[in-house]
Amino acid sequence: MSVKYIFFTEIKVNGKWECINNPVFRTQPYFEHSVIPTYENSSRTRFEKTYMEINEDGHGIKMDDISENLRCKIKEYDMHIGEPVIALYYESILNYLNGTGKEHYAFASRKDVADFESGREDEIYEYVSIDTYKAMDNELKKAYQYYEWNDRTGVYHYYSILRQEVEKQLRLWKCHNNAESIEDIRLIMFIN
Repeated sequence: MSVKYIFFTEIKVNGKWECINNPVFRTQPYFEHSVIPTYENSSRTRFEKTYMEINEDGHGIKMDDISENLRCKIKEYDMHIGEPVIALYYESILNYLNGTGKEHYAFASRKDVADFESGREDEIYEYVSIDTYKAMDNELKKAYQYYEWNDRTGVYHYYSILRQEVEKQLRLWKCHNNAESIEDIRLIMFIN
C-alpha cells in the first residue's frame, strides 16, 4: 500500500493562521492549477524514522483547526488528501537540528566510512561502541576510526529539507509582506 506524506506551511499573523503555499499553473502532464506543497514524500520505509519523530514533536489536528485559506486551497484545487494528521511547529524542527548535530557517533569501519562518504552506501553498517573499540587488539583497531554521521534517511536529513523549504517560502512571503510580523510557524502534515 502506497503512502504519501504531504506538508503545507502556515504562519500566524495578527493572531490568525494563514497558509503561505502558493498556487501554480502546471502544463505537464496536462493543464491544471494546483498548490505547491512545502514537501512531499512517498517512501514509507525511508521516511519512517522522521514520521515517528514528527509524532513525538507535533500534535494531532483536525480540518477545522487549520487555516481557512488552506482549507480553501485544498478544495479549490481538488486535492484529494483527506484529513490533516499532525501540526508540527517550526521551532521543534529548529530545536532538533540545533540540538543534535549528528545522529550517530561511534568507531566505524574505515571501509564503511569511505563507502558512505563517496555515496556508494547509504548507511554505515559496521561500527562499535567505545568500550568494544577499547577491548580490541591494536591491529584490529586500525580498521576503525571515530566517526560522526547522519543517516541519509534519518530525521536530521528530512528536518533539514523541511527547514530549507520553509525558509524559501518565508523569504517569498516576506518580499510581499515585509511590514507584517510573523508570530508563529507550523507545518501541517497530511497522509494520503
